[in-house]
Amino acid sequence: MADTTLRPPAGRLRANGSADKVAAQMDRPVAAKTGSSSDNKSAQFVGFTPQVVTAVTLYQTGTDGSEESIEPWGDYEEITGSTYPADIFINYAKVAHEGLWRSRTSRSQSTSRPPVAERFLRPPTPLASRRRS
Repeated sequence: MADTTLRPPAGRLRANGSADKVAAQMDRPVAAKTGSSSDNKSAQFVGFTPQVVTAVTLYQTGTDGSEESIEPWGDYEEITGSTYPADIFINYAKVAHEGLWRSRTSRSQSTSRPPVAERFLRPPTPLASRRRS
């Protein structure tokens, strides 16, 4: 598997589109994807940080259990993935990341090892460079 499938390109990543709102409120790299179904019957937000992946989905059902378009409420005139689902992710992720270090470069001088998940997310060694036993 190529390194590019496991790592972002070199250089600083920039927020773009729906991720702008989330990236501005997070203290670590974040990637995101939003979605809404036809007629706004559902709204999704999936957020990824090096430590956590979370999906938030909102939908509305009628009294008979049928799908309905989500009725707007509160601060938004239309409910899409970049509205309340993104807000829910931000609030959740801030709490979920408390006490987790952001990256190798921002970690304190501690000698503790990175979380298990990060150790498994490192790119594999290319087959050509592996020694045969």
